[in-house]
Amino acid sequence: MFGPNALPFFIKEFVPARTRPFLSRNRDKLALGNISYYLQDDIFHTRVYLYNYFRFLCDTDVPVRYKVELYTRAGTLAATRAEKMRGDAEILELSEVKGLDAFGVIRVRIIPDSPEVFIPHAHSTIFYNEYYRPGSPVAVMAHSLHIPAARHSNAPFVRMSPALLVPADSRPFLLIASGCSFNQWGHPACSTAYLTFINEQGRGRKIVVPPMKPLQTQRLDLFAMDGGLREHIGTRPFILKVTGKEFLAKPFIFITNGTSFMGEHL
Repeated sequence: MFGPNALPFFIKEFVPARTRPFLSRNRDKLALGNISYYLQDDIFHTRVYLYNYFRFLCDTDVPVRYKVELYTRAGTLAATRAEKMRGDAEILELSEVKGLDAFGVIRVRIIPDSPEVFIPHAHSTIFYNEYYRPGSPVAVMAHSLHIPAARHSNAPFVRMSPALLVPADSRPFLLIASGCSFNQWGHPACSTAYLTFINEQGRGRKIVVPPMKPLQTQRLDLFAMDGGLREHIGTRPFILKVTGKEFLAKPFIFITNGTSFMGEHL
């Protein structure tokens, strides 16, 4: 089944489908996928890059299917794409998908579809996004984040940026989402977070993020939320620390003057 250049640590995850027929028939549920953000407004667009990395890692022609779910900023399902992958890679242009919000989260599952073998346990997916402005040669590439899950514990979760800088003509925005994938009906806004901006002098300034329901996304205009933030960080390097519970790793900060932009996962 596998080629001579297959990676041993990867192919050991597979078992013959005939040995576990029930799990093989339900392999879609074992593909937990992975998640990221999309932007699809009057300024920024998103492309999603899907790869059949099973073919490369197994050194053989492993057919795969993909399922892409796109959610509104409120966390409700807006659109679904489910198809067999043709070739080694496909690009999904979100401007061609109807019904999307200006921003939200994407969940991607890439499912090995061989009738001979399958992965008999839960596993994740790798994919990439391109954020771009139509007509501009500049884009930001971002990798997928993690499987949406909720521990519903009191343990704090922390993400911290490298040194960031906001030029005098630019504004910072933060995409942050709930990492809980429970059904929204009756489920509380369990994802909470606050942001700490540590300036060059080591002083901190805090912004509290409104609580989020499952898979809800917020695009925070940080200067609008705190009128004193620009003075606090100036145009010098600062560190952004995100602390909370059940939010999606990793929040994405993008800094733009309306023409050019840069972005970074925290």
